[in-house]
Amino acid sequence: MLKKKIKVMYNISSHINTDKIFIVKRSELEDRFDATFYKEGFDFLNFIRLSKIARVSGGKRLPEGYDFSNEPTNYRYLRVGDVNRDGTLNYGDFKYLPKDVYTILKRYEIFKNDLLIAIVGATVGKVALMNIETDENIILTENCAKITLKDKTVLPEYLFILLQSPLIQKQIQLNYIQTTLPKLGLDRVGSLYIPPIPSIKIQNEIVKVFSKAFNINKQKEAEAKAILESIDTYILKELGISLPEQNNTLQDRIFTAKFSEVVGGRLDPLFYNSDLSYFSSGVYESLAIGSLTISLKSGFGVGRQDQADEYDGIIQIRPTNIDEFGQLIFDRNIYVPRTLLDKVTPLEVGDVLFNNTNSQELVGKTALFAENKSMLYSNHITVIKVKKEKVLPEFLWMVLNSYQKHKVFYSLCTNWNNQSGIGLELLKSIKIPVPNIGTQKTIVNHVANIFNSANRLKEQAAEILFEAKQKVEQMLISK
Repeated sequence: MLKKKIKVMYNISSHINTDKIFIVKRSELEDRFDATFYKEGFDFLNFIRLSKIARVSGGKRLPEGYDFSNEPTNYRYLRVGDVNRDGTLNYGDFKYLPKDVYTILKRYEIFKNDLLIAIVGATVGKVALMNIETDENIILTENCAKITLKDKTVLPEYLFILLQSPLIQKQIQLNYIQTTLPKLGLDRVGSLYIPPIPSIKIQNEIVKVFSKAFNINKQKEAEAKAILESIDTYILKELGISLPEQNNTLQDRIFTAKFSEVVGGRLDPLFYNSDLSYFSSGVYESLAIGSLTISLKSGFGVGRQDQADEYDGIIQIRPTNIDEFGQLIFDRNIYVPRTLLDKVTPLEVGDVLFNNTNSQELVGKTALFAENKSMLYSNHITVIKVKKEKVLPEFLWMVLNSYQKHKVFYSLCTNWNNQSGIGLELLKSIKIPVPNIGTQKTIVNHVANIFNSANRLKEQAAEILFEAKQKVEQMLISK
């Protein structure tokens, strides 16, 4: 794509940065007029549309009035949350469906060697390959698109690697609609540009290079994850907390609550049957979060039209910037204008970032801000500033993540429109065990050592995969 600076053709005001102005030929215009898309300067010469080699179709939500099955069946339901960031599938987490629901949704079944891509929510662009050997029938969620290859000239494993490449992911980022929940239309998926398809031999070479690095990467990440998963056990032990074994039988899921205990108009059973009470049964006094904090404040939302690019903006932390262990990650960022710093107070080191709105499974995941740079935060993040003479921010961060892991927030949250949330007043009222500062420091230091060991392994894993992706991308372009 040809881009020329305006100053070559016109005289413009001296206060305008000419590096931000460019020309696009009319013949190069797509069915869109947003400058951000064309600023990237993609060169799609000789590229083809994804729709030339594959059919793109949608999934489907459960019909109104129907639910998942509590008992195993031959029918499953694949949700976005069942797809890991690396594209692997958590098959054991797929929900079971009653046969009558499967019959209604049969046309939305996904089959072996189909691919899926998330098209709604914070994980738009996440890709997976349906490579599971099973006799069960699997229905795909409406939050994903199904990609079915038209013939055998393209390996599904090759397309899986291709769709994860920066070239494709950047197109996805520029193509989705930014509303309360980001959305990527099925037509946009089919319109993605991909490089010309190489021979099966070359596809196999690319798959081999990537797979070898991917397997080594997964091994090291598994080692790191095992180390990190020991954190929760350590914290509970130090706090003297014993949680009951989970029993999901019907008899154990039935309980009673006094009418006098019903609060705030909440009649949902989960609210009155969380593990929160067990966290107060340890050796330390439990205090309400509100009594331990200086302030709790949520951020602000921005639509795509109000966002900035990486070079002129600053990061606005969102739920997708918090991983499953409460660490901040910056592989997919949203930027907002730097001028907002004149109106909004940026994050400070030691701020605790609580994810107040997400899917029911993820609401409540929490991070600790320790970056020495200016960043802001979205309306789905509540920033907690603590009274450090009472509680260390690192300790609060660890306890809140333990609560999230044990589904305390899953039980307490309010649900609406496929989202779940924990309001400020509810968050303030939640109690946590609070040992003395000396004990908190001991716990914090031990956990910090665990994180350091795990992060070293993760860095090694990332470097291996990064080098492989560079090699693969070079192979894609050169072939």
